Amino acid sequence: MKFLLNSHNATFNLGKKIAKYLTESTVIALQGDLGSGKTTFVQGLAAGLKISQNVLSPTFLFLKTYSIPKHKILKTLCHVDYYRADKNMSTLTNYIQEYINDKNTLTVIEWPEQLKTYLPKGTIWIQFLHGTFKNKRVVSIVNKKICAKLSI
Repeated sequence: MKFLLNSHNATFNLGKKIAKYLTESTVIALQGDLGSGKTTFVQGLAAGLKISQNVLSPTFLFLKTYSIPKHKILKTLCHVDYYRADKNMSTLTNYIQEYINDKNTLTVIEWPEQLKTYLPKGTIWIQFLHGTFKNKRVVSIVNKKICAKLSI
């Protein structure tokens, strides 16, 4: 499913909308160039999950967690930015896997390509592409379950 987004707010609101449909432990893999909207999407997702903390890209930390206050199942948002990671970071990869396997965690991974073999079958893949004009984005979502809900 593809979306043409015309602004920063539209990217934020897509994240917020998807948050409404997350009913179980989920992994979301975000692909796209620098500045394509991945972190803005995560900020919207966090807002939709009623997280009051300011969500920033964990580029230099690799991973940041946030408590999800009012969800029946999800208790933690784990935001991973694997941009600066290299293939020799097995300790970090093992740590991320703990979150991926936790039934009460939503794990969102920016730059997931190096972790692809560790991601579960039901991972929601979202690709962000720069549009032809400033602030325009083309967002593609690959996951039958979430796409069915978004098309309603």
